[in-house]
Amino acid sequence: MQEQELDEKLKKLMELSDEIDEVTAKVKALNAEYDELNWELTQYFQQTNMQGKKIFGKNFFLTSRTFCKVEDPVKFEEWVERNQAWKLVMARNANKINAFVDEAVKTGQEIPEGVIPGFIQHSIRMGKA
Repeated sequence: MQEQELDEKLKKLMELSDEIDEVTAKVKALNAEYDELNWELTQYFQQTNMQGKKIFGKNFFLTSRTFCKVEDPVKFEEWVERNQAWKLVMARNANKINAFVDEAVKTGQEIPEGVIPGFIQHSIRMGKA
């Protein structure tokens, strides 16, 4: 690689890096604006008992998700063995445990022993009509 070609490539790399920084800052600002508006709409949906609204060919609906904590790993693993819920342990994935507990809370099923629901996050989701 010639020095001139190297310089051009390094310059391009620097330009791309600067562009990535600008786009990242823009995305961060958009995410903050989105989160603030979502929070406002979530509060409105909850206060008015609105479950959803269809507008502009999209369905907007209130969702909730339960986050939990494995407080007693021994009790949790004993529960997993009794219920043959190996996937929850094999994955070692908090999202799978959260999803499982979330579904259990919503359907009134047993929450795994050793696990305590932490908090419930409510938000507005958008889906196709």
